[in-house]
Amino acid sequence: MDDPTGLFIVISLVVLAVCSVAGYLMLARVGRGADGWALGFFLGPLGLVLAWVIRDNALRDDADGIPSRTRPVQRRPGGVPDITSIVVIAGTIFAVFGFLIYRAG
Repeated sequence: MDDPTGLFIVISLVVLAVCSVAGYLMLARVGRGADGWALGFFLGPLGLVLAWVIRDNALRDDADGIPSRTRPVQRRPGGVPDITSIVVIAGTIFAVFGFLIYRAG
């Protein structure tokens, strides 16, 4: 590959794949593997940090006697989505705009 853009894309996809699997494995033990996959895929290493925080909070709740699978879903008034949805949407928007800016320049 003589084209540095192609090499960058290949390396980026490999990093995203590794982060996706790591995020899934991190949150699968607390029943939120899909959230971990999405965080790892859309936000990369930052998503892994967020997945780690989510996992630690879930494990702390389990230690306090609140099982993560039976814990009621916390809905905010007015239908505001939880932080995971907000992070995934923001990551997607940043990725799309970053790609468009990169291609335009």
